[in-house]
Amino acid sequence: MHAVQLVARHTPEESIALRLDERRARVEAALGGPADAGAALRADAEAEAARLVSARSLATGTQPPTDRPLLTMVTGRRDDRGSIWAFRLSCADVAGQVVFETITGLRDERIDSAVDGRIEQIAARHHEAVVAATSASLTAWLDLAVRREDAIATRLRDTHARLSATLLQPGLFDRRAERAAAAQASRVEEALQKSRARQTLLARARQLHAADRELLFGVTFRP
Repeated sequence: MHAVQLVARHTPEESIALRLDERRARVEAALGGPADAGAALRADAEAEAARLVSARSLATGTQPPTDRPLLTMVTGRRDDRGSIWAFRLSCADVAGQVVFETITGLRDERIDSAVDGRIEQIAARHHEAVVAATSASLTAWLDLAVRREDAIATRLRDTHARLSATLLQPGLFDRRAERAAAAQASRVEEALQKSRARQTLLARARQLHAADRELLFGVTFRP
């Protein structure tokens, strides 16, 4: 059992920890204790902090702070062999905006396998299949969302026409009515602009393509 306390740099907490560390060193020097105990503990703490960062990144699905994917080897039964490669697949719209991401695993039963051209081809084909399946599943939702936006825009225009006829009747020269009509027209136009922006996003989501594909980690089985 052990406990690790993380201290942020350039904070009052760090200055207190440094003073305590200096006092501990003076006490150990006075009592003839080991001079390198603090260094050993510091190395253990740094190793534990790195382990916690990796564990948290795996738990939250984020990439560990390294430019290389995490690879590990597992020893199992005699018939266990090959590797499992986990990829992050991204689907983007025509503007390059990521719409959907998922993680998939590929099993390679070859001995001493690595991420070579064959694995990349299989991952690319699966990536395209994911994009096609995502597009198909979004079609019904996109149709419904487009009909909803059309109904909202039609309702706004109809309501604006009725209110304008009420506020600006023939022969009525009230400046307050004109200002109210102008303010109402401005609000309607703002709402219509937002609706058109949503329509644009919906149209872009109909044209998905395979975007980034990234190897997250690999597990190699050894008998």
